[in-house]
Amino acid sequence: MPSKREKANSDYIAKLMIDGLPPKPESRATKSDLWKEINLYRKLLWEVRLVLLQTIVAQLRQGMNEGVTPEMLRKLADEIESAS
Repeated sequence: MPSKREKANSDYIAKLMIDGLPPKPESRATKSDLWKEINLYRKLLWEVRLVLLQTIVAQLRQGMNEGVTPEMLRKLADEIESAS
């Protein structure tokens, strides 16, 4: 009867044969790399929000010049909801 360690090793080898090899240690991201990427995505998200708000303000200003109708406001509200 195989020991627990031998059983674990054979299970690991079987998993590797099915799933493929794990990533090489040098290709693994560090915590620092992950936080840099997370912060980059946060910054991009804020930039997207800013552009969205600028677009909304521009559309409202355009609507004020043209005369805003309730239908225009509903359409704008729908666009905002679908974007968030």
